[in-house]
Amino acid sequence: MSDLIDQVRTSFETPKGVEKGSPVTVMSASDVVETPGFHAMKSYFETRILIINRRGYRYFAGATLTDDADALLTQTAQVMLTPTLATMFRAFSDGVLVGHQTNHLVRQRIYFEQADELWGEDEFLAASKELGSGFADDDAVCNWFAEYLRGGINHLAHVTGFAHTQVEPTKVWDIWVMGGMASVCACYLAGTKLGTTWRERDVLDGIEIATEEGPVGPTGEDRSDH
Repeated sequence: MSDLIDQVRTSFETPKGVEKGSPVTVMSASDVVETPGFHAMKSYFETRILIINRRGYRYFAGATLTDDADALLTQTAQVMLTPTLATMFRAFSDGVLVGHQTNHLVRQRIYFEQADELWGEDEFLAASKELGSGFADDDAVCNWFAEYLRGGINHLAHVTGFAHTQVEPTKVWDIWVMGGMASVCACYLAGTKLGTTWRERDVLDGIEIATEEGPVGPTGEDRSDH
C-alpha cells in the first residue's frame, strides 16, 4: 500500500502536550491497561532485548572501547542497531495483529480475555514474523524505524547525562537496554493503534459495499433500481 509510511507515522503520532518531533513516545497508564497483552508482550521482548545486549557485549569483549559517550554509541550501534530494529518490527507487527483481529487465533484469545497466551502460540509468532518482514521490506518504513530508534537512544543518552561526557564504557549497555525496551513498547502500542484503524476501516468498507449493493428481492434479484 503506497501510503503505508504515512499510516505508520500516524500510529506513532505525538501525544498532546509533547513537543512535535520529539523522539520519545509518552505512554499513559490507560494506554497500557487498555491494550490487550501488553504485559505479556513486554515480558516476551525483555528477554530478547537482553539477549541482543549480551551478544553485543560479547562482540566487543577484549576490544578497547572509547570512553567518549557519543563515539561509544556510534561504535556499538554498528552491532546493536540491526537486531534491535528487527525486534521493534516484531513488536509492531504483534500490535497490528492484536489490533486488526483478522487472525482467528487472535480473535479467539481476545474474546476469551486470554491475549497474554498469544506469545506462547507458534501460529501467532509465525504470523507476526511474516508481517514484520513485510514492513521491513518497505524502505521508507525501515528508514523511519531506524531514525526513530536512533532518536530515542540519543534522547535517552541526554536525559540520563550519558551524552557528551567521558564514561565507563560498560554503561553503554544500560542505554541500549533501556532504549531498546522503550522503543519496543512504543512499537507495540503504535501497532495496535494501526491495526485498530485497519479493523475500523474494514467495517466501514463492508457497510459501504452492502449499501451499494442495495436490497435484494426474494429471488436474489437486486431491487435497488425498482
